[in-house]
Parts: sequence; C-alpha cells; structure tokens
Amino acid sequence: MKNYERLGRVYDLGWGDFARQYLNLINWLLREQGIRQARILDIACGTRILAIALAKRGHHVHGVDVSPRMIAVAESKSAGMANISFEVQDMKRFRAIGSYDLVTCTFDALNYVLREDTLKGLFDRVASALGRSGLFVFDSNATHHFVSREDGSLSQTLRGLSFV
Repeated sequence: MKNYERLGRVYDLGWGDFARQYLNLINWLLREQGIRQARILDIACGTRILAIALAKRGHHVHGVDVSPRMIAVAESKSAGMANISFEVQDMKRFRAIGSYDLVTCTFDALNYVLREDTLKGLFDRVASALGRSGLFVFDSNATHHFVSREDGSLSQTLRGLSFV
C-alpha cells in the first residue's frame, strides 16, 4: 500500500467524478429504503471523496482505510464536520462498532483482497455490521475489464505523478 501513500495527494483528481456517480446511486438506494439520515460505514474510504459527499447530505459516516496518508488527506478535507469520523484499519480485518444502515466498499477496493477465505471473512464482518435491512454497496473489476477496456494495463499522470 506504499503506492497509496504517494497517490493520496492527487487521488481526488482521478476519482472525484466516479464518487459523484456513486453518490447518485446511494442516494437513490437510501430513498428507496425510506432512509433519510443513514449510519454509513465506508470501507477502504481513501481520501473520503464519497464519505464527505454523504456526510454533507446529513448522513453519519465512519470511514476506514489502510493508508495513513489517505486518512490524513481525508482528515484535512473533513475538518469541522461533526458527522464524519475515520480511522486507519485494514479492510481485510476491519472491526465495526455498532450497526449500520449502509456499508460501502467502492473504487474497486475489493480487488486488493486476493484470497477467497479473506474475502469471505470481509463479507462476514460486513454482514455483522449491517442492521436487519442494511445494504452493502461494492464493486470490483474482473480480468476481462482490464484486457478488453484498458488493453491489459492502466496508466495515468496526475500533477506530475505517474502510475501504472
């Protein structure tokens, strides 16, 4: 995860639009469930693009991420917001306190879970963290996506920082 320590300073530039698309989906899902003010756990929250947007809409959000740099960026972006909190935790072993209406794990973060037993453990912990009618919103990429859409690799340069 050392790469994310460097990427944290420009992360929002590459993934901000994706967060806005997710925000629309999540708002629709919550409305469909009749939830106006949700308790949300954002696993692998990164710099909190999505978490902050949800908190600005009145939801109570707790984000966890393995990268201290990403959490530091998130902390500076959410300073003064009372309904958002965060901590450094590895999503593969996270511990949630309380019950949540919604758990999110977006931006293809599940692709970092490489073992089936570890993924099952993560899903079990999510299930334990959700209330009776809670929702889990997540995504992941398959090999087919990278081969067909990204020609086998993905590269980008943001403010002079290049990554592949």
